[in-house]
Amino acid sequence: MLRLFRRVLGKDSRTRHYPKEAFVPPAKFRGRPEALTGGCDRCGGCATVCPAGALALIPEGLQLDLSRCVFCGECARACPEHIVMGKEFELAARDRGELKVVLVHG
Repeated sequence: MLRLFRRVLGKDSRTRHYPKEAFVPPAKFRGRPEALTGGCDRCGGCATVCPAGALALIPEGLQLDLSRCVFCGECARACPEHIVMGKEFELAARDRGELKVVLVHG
């Protein structure tokens, strides 16, 4: 009961003063998918396994629609040499079009 009162009254608080204090995601945190440069043969395997249909092959590279992505990591498991789950978590946008990101493969 004492621990509950400490939390309610502000002692033992787990809240941070974000954005003044930087937030460091936990080790197993999965942020947005990121492309590793070089060697992609554009097979489309990552786009095929995406359950939300957030990935699409376009002439410029691979398009990621963050408005559809559920951050499951299936694309990174299908193609671990070319896609990793990053740590970026600040993904707000004013327009849905801004949530479409082109991951260019070199």
